[in-house]
Amino acid sequence: MNWKKSIKAALFLFIGWIGKSLYDNKLEATILTTWDKGVKLFNWAGLSFLKILNFELKVWWLILILAFAYIIKLLKINRTKNSEKTSFLKIEEYTEDIIKGYKWKWIWIWNTFEGKYFIDNLVLICPGCETHSEYVNSNHHSCPRCSERFSNTPPRSNIEKLIRDNCRRKIEESKVV
Repeated sequence: MNWKKSIKAALFLFIGWIGKSLYDNKLEATILTTWDKGVKLFNWAGLSFLKILNFELKVWWLILILAFAYIIKLLKINRTKNSEKTSFLKIEEYTEDIIKGYKWKWIWIWNTFEGKYFIDNLVLICPGCETHSEYVNSNHHSCPRCSERFSNTPPRSNIEKLIRDNCRRKIEESKVV
């Protein structure tokens, strides 16, 4: 089927070329003026290409072009960092979870130097009165309101790792959807 279209296109071009040649003949010009113009255009394009290749390039022009390219690259990197920050804004809403049987709350703080969020004010919530508990030592917390004590709570570093892992998993799930 495609070869029929090709034949039709070639036939159309041939008829157009013959028509143009007849028109040129009526104007008392040579029959192949259209061909001559095409050859002249092709020669001009070739000479222009050679002029571009033989163009004298100053070193300071090259340095200026490379500097602009570097600045543009930096701007693109900065833009992607900003878009990553905005994609993490939904994670800012993830501020509480039940981990290892305990309810935990925290806030996210954006670190502009490192370009990422970190967890701040991580606290264990008392299940009885919903009060922020106090950190007593490595794995003990106590509630200032109802004086309930929680022992064998996981270390904060482990909780932060689990929170970050939950965030990573939620990001991967959102990419799939």
